[in-house]
Amino acid sequence: MESRCVLWAAVVLFITTPVFAAKKPKQPKPPSQPAITQECITVYDIYSHSLGILSGIGAPEPGLDAKIQSSCQVAAQVFLQIGYFDRRGVQFGNGIVSAVVGAGARYEVHHEAMLYGLDRGALKIARILTVRAYPAQ
Repeated sequence: MESRCVLWAAVVLFITTPVFAAKKPKQPKPPSQPAITQECITVYDIYSHSLGILSGIGAPEPGLDAKIQSSCQVAAQVFLQIGYFDRRGVQFGNGIVSAVVGAGARYEVHHEAMLYGLDRGALKIARILTVRAYPAQ
């Protein structure tokens, strides 16, 4: 009887092992928006975050993450104007990110949407509307 149980366990293990081993790694999600280039500033890897069950615990708060790459010869003051859109595509709010990015530097931006109450749940996508860059003073 005991040898039958061991044999049965070995068969089950043999059959199920390839199923778990063949599991493909999850592909990273594509950016929410294509890269934006304005003169010598490129904003890329733009990801929008909406409210979820794990927001603030294991997942980002509603808002936007992006990277800014400067190929300017001098430091630049960069302004990103961000629009907040609901599931119908209607813009119901906005925000601004300002950063000084050094010559040839990369800067990572995390913008938490300044929304409260039901508006946090209404946010389905945050998009960069405009990018402006000026020489830093």
